[in-house]
Amino acid sequence: DKNGIELICVTSPITPSSVKRLGLDVVNEKFEKFFGELGVTYYNFNKARMDVLPREDNDYADKEGHMEGHLAEEYSQVLGEVIDKHIDGTLNMKDYFYDSFEMSLTSTVFYAFLIAGLLVYYILPVKFRWVWLLIMSYVYYWGYNVKSSLYMVFDTVIIYFAAMLIWKINDSSKKYLAQNKEILTKDEKKKYKEKTKKKKRLVLAGGLVLTFGLLAVLKYSKFFLINFESFFVSIGVTNAHSLACKMIMAMGLSFYTFQSASYLIDVYMGKYDYEKNIFKLGLFISFFPQILEGPIGRYDRLAPQLF
Repeated sequence: DKNGIELICVTSPITPSSVKRLGLDVVNEKFEKFFGELGVTYYNFNKARMDVLPREDNDYADKEGHMEGHLAEEYSQVLGEVIDKHIDGTLNMKDYFYDSFEMSLTSTVFYAFLIAGLLVYYILPVKFRWVWLLIMSYVYYWGYNVKSSLYMVFDTVIIYFAAMLIWKINDSSKKYLAQNKEILTKDEKKKYKEKTKKKKRLVLAGGLVLTFGLLAVLKYSKFFLINFESFFVSIGVTNAHSLACKMIMAMGLSFYTFQSASYLIDVYMGKYDYEKNIFKLGLFISFFPQILEGPIGRYDRLAPQLF
């Protein structure tokens, strides 16, 4: 207007599951047409790239779209970047937004991917089907971001070796006690069992610290980096390099972190032996339909269905 004030309309992101359920692609089209006719700029952050603004249902306080603190901070940062670049004319929409709601389960791309995958699945011999499911899962994540898939690989490797160590410690303990049951006194057996339990706890703690540590770093370090960089700006360092803006998040990170942690805890508790095939464990952790829709699966229930 004559005062140099420009109106920009924005739709804040709601829970991903609600985006899928409500079919917001249709709503978005109507909004874009409406604001376009008025000559008003409109940004729908439900189309925001997941590597720019990573979000999952558990990042919200409710299904109505009220964000938890860390997501609200990240959204505020991204919103500010978009507006700043819009004002100075340097905004590249593809850097921040998808062209459509193609990451939704309701998309044509997803259905084509799913149908093609199912056809190959039923053509393959039964013993190879789990391999195909693993390939499909990683292809899906690679379609989102290849680099972010490395987080899932890291999580799988950590959980695999932690579970293997716990199982080996337990197995070694059983063999030792069986071989020396006539020699060891009751107190010696008790001390040995306590020592074994302590070793298992250390491995469990190490595995959980690493996998949840990754989650914490990726979820919250961007917030600290933003504030760290803001400090330099406040003291006049205007060309501070933004590491926060370059961070890449992983789709489904919280979900598969908790699922893999539950598997490790179950192995520690002795509910079942560890999975000796790391690729089968990888399928359990990465099986994409479940990560997208939930719930968190238990290994003893899901594994027989996958392989």
